[in-house]
Amino acid sequence: MNTNNSIKTEEKALQPTFQVWQHMKVKFPDVIVLVRKDDHYYTFGNDAEIVSTLMKIKIAENSTAKPYCNVPYYNTDKLLRDIIKGGCRIALCDPLSAFKK
Repeated sequence: MNTNNSIKTEEKALQPTFQVWQHMKVKFPDVIVLVRKDDHYYTFGNDAEIVSTLMKIKIAENSTAKPYCNVPYYNTDKLLRDIIKGGCRIALCDPLSAFKK
């Protein structure tokens, strides 16, 4: 299996999520923005770095978007608690409809 192709597929799948994150960061620049896609919340850029530090999880990088990390939705209670204890505010973004591909 070609890992380059799987990385490009993942990047393409994350693009709508990244665009929602960017849109919300413009509106709420001083909060950690988490965007739900399927069974995970994703965050990018500096938000991802903060979340990865607070949650002690690995940050991922790809070539088309900023660094990102994701947390399973069922871990949201711990995620919110750790981010708030870290002194940050949070915006959770749940889609009202499926992302268009």
